[in-house]
Amino acid sequence: MPAPCQCRAASPRKRVGYRERPKAQARARTEKASFRRYGHRMYDRLPVGAPPKAVVAALRDVLRERGITEYAVVNHGHDMAAAGRPAYPAWTVIFGSPAAGAQLLAYDLAAAVDIPLRLAVIGRDGGSEIVLRDMRSLIHADVADGFTAVLQGLAQAARDRAYVNFPRTC
Repeated sequence: MPAPCQCRAASPRKRVGYRERPKAQARARTEKASFRRYGHRMYDRLPVGAPPKAVVAALRDVLRERGITEYAVVNHGHDMAAAGRPAYPAWTVIFGSPAAGAQLLAYDLAAAVDIPLRLAVIGRDGGSEIVLRDMRSLIHADVADGFTAVLQGLAQAARDRAYVNFPRTC
């Protein structure tokens, strides 16, 4: 009996495509379901052609310059590696403004579960993405749109800042 063909197993392109396709399809299904349920995407993604660490540093600089309180930076990859798990390139920057938080809590005290605000920075395809949650998935659009605009502005400013040190690649 002849040995089975090894050409598929030797082709890293097909193996990577096979593994990546389900992840991309799952992400697309999640975003479609979110759009059907809420009328908008749950997450907005802003591509940045700079390494994730540079984007996190740029975001922290922007927060500091705007007088926004930084509460924490969570390096998920570091924590995962310390636990013996695969270290994914992902950070969460947690920040807020007590004045803005007071405005949100005046609208709905239960919104305390969603503050302080956060932005994620993830490594993707040699660059990064800044990921933010559309606040309309959490609170009424009358209040949410202003907070979403702030998050988008911070993400764009961090992206522009990161490009100062790293030329655009995407």
